[in-house]
Amino acid sequence: WALLRDIFGKSVPPDTDESVAAFVRRKFSDQLLDRLVGPFVSGVYAGDPEKLSMRSAFPQLHEAEKALGSIVRGMLRLAKSKKGPRERPTLNTFRDGNETFVRALANQLGSSVLTKTSAMNIYRQNDGSFQVALDGSGNESISAKSVIFAAPTDVTGKLLAQLNPSFESLLTSVEYAAVVVVSLGYRKIDVGHRLDGFGFLVPRSSGLRVLGTVWNSSLFPGRAPEGQVLLTTFVGGATDPSAATLKSEELSSLVHREIGPVLSIKASPTFSNVTIWPRALPQYNLGHGERLAAIAGNLARFPGLFLTGNYLRGPAIGSCVEQALAVAEEVRMQLER
Repeated sequence: WALLRDIFGKSVPPDTDESVAAFVRRKFSDQLLDRLVGPFVSGVYAGDPEKLSMRSAFPQLHEAEKALGSIVRGMLRLAKSKKGPRERPTLNTFRDGNETFVRALANQLGSSVLTKTSAMNIYRQNDGSFQVALDGSGNESISAKSVIFAAPTDVTGKLLAQLNPSFESLLTSVEYAAVVVVSLGYRKIDVGHRLDGFGFLVPRSSGLRVLGTVWNSSLFPGRAPEGQVLLTTFVGGATDPSAATLKSEELSSLVHREIGPVLSIKASPTFSNVTIWPRALPQYNLGHGERLAAIAGNLARFPGLFLTGNYLRGPAIGSCVEQALAVAEEVRMQLER
């Protein structure tokens, strides 16, 4: 009924920032929040829907309701307005991991890239350009008309505090969720489930600590030896920060114990790897939009200074690439003036 009410009815989003949980309850139901939206938020942001800002985390849905009073009608209009052929989304990965992407960029840039070098200070010079002091090869410095910061918020905030102290307070106020990635390998004959698909997400009401599991060896070739399967599980996030304090052995046991009944696993894993990311994903919590507006106001006082990163307008690699291309275009246009 809630879906029909959205299609044929009309609603108005509140003027103030609204959490994802409040939005779903207002538009749909607690059950949808628990069974679908909550797990989805865990999968994308490792976030807490009670804290995550709807207009910052899912701006298209917010704008759809704002424009037409309906999520369905608004998203249909958006789909129709997109020009060019519609491409079906596909899953892609690099055979040798995401480092392939970084290596390719470094090779393309060649000697323009300074490795094993840290930016220590940044100063604005009398002509409006910037001087960046380096620590590494010879303690040199670089002078540039434009500087792009693509570092995490804590690093960027500390450096930019030398230009304006409010940069640091704004950037370091972005919360991060810790995420643990546990990869377990099993003999295929020991897994009762067919593993025909992507994986699964877990509602918080289930009582399990795992956020979800991706069936890597079902998605991409070469991810496990013949006769084996590789399952990658995520634990922690904003709703379970203490998971990142557990030992690797405890995390492997926890994941094996929780996914075993779900996937009908009959034996212990043959392979285990645990990686703990203390600052895995930035949280677009309530007030994030106001924070970005304040940061933009500061940047306007320093022409030639740009920011890009997963803490701004989308944490996914695709979103970060789009942001980076947009910033590169801004720099190009500025230099041509």
